[in-house]
Amino acid sequence: MKKILICAIVFILLACSNNSVNDNPLLEKRSFAMSISDFPYANTANAFDASFALMLQNTDMVMMHFDGGVPWQEALDGTTYPQGFLNELNFKKSKIPTSHTTYLAVTPIAFERNALANNISNSGSQPLSPPWDTYAFDNQNVINAYINHCKFMINFFEPEFFAYAIEANLVMNTSPSKWPALVNLMQQVYVSLKAEYPELPIFFSIQASWVYLFQDIQLQKLPEVLPSTDFIAVSAYPFTEEPDPNLLPENYFSFIANLAPEKPFAITETSWPAEDITQPYPVFLQESEERQETYMKFLLSNMKNLNAKFVSWFFIADYDQFWESDMKDSPIAATLRIWKDSGLYDGNLQPRKAQMQWQEELLKEKE
Repeated sequence: MKKILICAIVFILLACSNNSVNDNPLLEKRSFAMSISDFPYANTANAFDASFALMLQNTDMVMMHFDGGVPWQEALDGTTYPQGFLNELNFKKSKIPTSHTTYLAVTPIAFERNALANNISNSGSQPLSPPWDTYAFDNQNVINAYINHCKFMINFFEPEFFAYAIEANLVMNTSPSKWPALVNLMQQVYVSLKAEYPELPIFFSIQASWVYLFQDIQLQKLPEVLPSTDFIAVSAYPFTEEPDPNLLPENYFSFIANLAPEKPFAITETSWPAEDITQPYPVFLQESEERQETYMKFLLSNMKNLNAKFVSWFFIADYDQFWESDMKDSPIAATLRIWKDSGLYDGNLQPRKAQMQWQEELLKEKE
């Protein structure tokens, strides 16, 4: 009788233990790495350091996102890059801990997604000068220079994931006549890089809103470049289409993932504002911390359902100070206003509810 009682107690304890394991979300695993933009909340060295440190606490992957241009002539000639740019690269690389993987993104496309990217000089991002300002995307000098630049950046950062074009599909609509040349560039760049780095996931990002806004042309032309990507990688700011995350369709991400369901899925950029979007953005969008949290739950659920490879959030903290000092009078202030209040931390560096959802997911063991 005593032996039977002991066996019964052991059985009950094992059953309770198994139930607690199954019910404990911290013991669940996730397929995807998690990164956040390191963009600082103010234009100061201290703010950059603080933003980077805060980002590291909330990620297991570092995002190195370079959307300001290419040192075109130096890349073509194989000569030394501008020292200011090299200083930036060295500074960023020095801050990447061994505990984090790296996602690297560069692009040959201008920030406005309508032309060849700016030139990087010792003065930073500058308009193109002759003859570069006359070159098409598929000019052989452009293609050769860009392949060289991609190889330089890959060898420098040694990333686990590499994007060679950011939101490439926008060119279909912003500059339709330039799309065929961009397709040619993307095909040549992809083939060259895969030959050099066969194990590295190489891809371009697709801007989701434009897929939905211009479905006819987007779904017609995207197949032209799908052979030139290893991932279906998406940039998504769905609040610009639907300001209430509760009304987003369940297949918002899976619709685009199914363009090539055999390819892994990732999100290269996404966010949701935690405060209203006001002027100079041309449309008032009513947002809140609660809506940001709702979107975060929607996002992470989709990442799990799609067995995603990684997700990247823009930004770590609201850039209120940067906005006041540098951005509000910028020619592209209306665009920059979109992301000002999308931080997982507010302007006073206090965590938001969405940050808690993000951190709970981060604590899960990465598969």
